[in-house]
Amino acid sequence: MAPVLDPHGVWWWEPGATGCPSRSTGPNVFHADQAHVSRETSASPVSVGFRLGTHSTTRPFIDVQMVVESGTMRVVGSRAKASLRERTDLDVPEHCCQP
Repeated sequence: MAPVLDPHGVWWWEPGATGCPSRSTGPNVFHADQAHVSRETSASPVSVGFRLGTHSTTRPFIDVQMVVESGTMRVVGSRAKASLRERTDLDVPEHCCQP
């Protein structure tokens, strides 16, 4: 399967068979509200953003802004990073962390 290059899509992780500690997903890319994926040059970081709906009547959505750079992803304004691994498809088998 070719990589999904959708500037308005969000690849969504779903809870696995044992709940949130495990993860499962398929080749689904959901179209997010106000989504964008961009970069100024081929050497600059990738900017990612989208609006995420909530179940709150007082805060019905949050705007998510992230940066992808040097094999990591971070939320704008945070120092926390998550390592990334490139894949040729979005069909990730279920995986659960060891306790």
